[in-house]
Amino acid sequence: MIGTVTEFNDDSMGGSLTEVNRLRVTVVAAPTTAPVPVTGQGAATLLQATNAAAYESVLVTLNDVKLTAIGNADNGFVATAVQGTTTFGTDILRLAAGNLGCYSSITGFWTNLEAGASAARTKPNAHSFIPLTLGTGVTCPAP
Repeated sequence: MIGTVTEFNDDSMGGSLTEVNRLRVTVVAAPTTAPVPVTGQGAATLLQATNAAAYESVLVTLNDVKLTAIGNADNGFVATAVQGTTTFGTDILRLAAGNLGCYSSITGFWTNLEAGASAARTKPNAHSFIPLTLGTGVTCPAP
């Protein structure tokens, strides 16, 4: 894909979302191997303003994550997760109350979650995580 990169933000409550205005798209054969997620990065590093945009839409594996709360209308349907001492948002569409707990790893896409204005009482706009797979459930460490 060839295009120009722009930063989009329709409110003043958070960061911008990196978008590509396409000039040309060339369709090629699908890759023969699955994409490999980035490892070795933590939520604290990914949330830093100097790093967050560089990882937007990148497949990432985070280790030792606790899913602590499912989203609702009060928080823009963004669920909450914790890695170490870092709290971050995660997409409610992939999670249910039965998913709350600790996981050896979660793999998904780092992105800028923006809750739909019509469905949310608040409109969070922050770099967060969209989980695709949950690793093995593990015992949560003591607080």
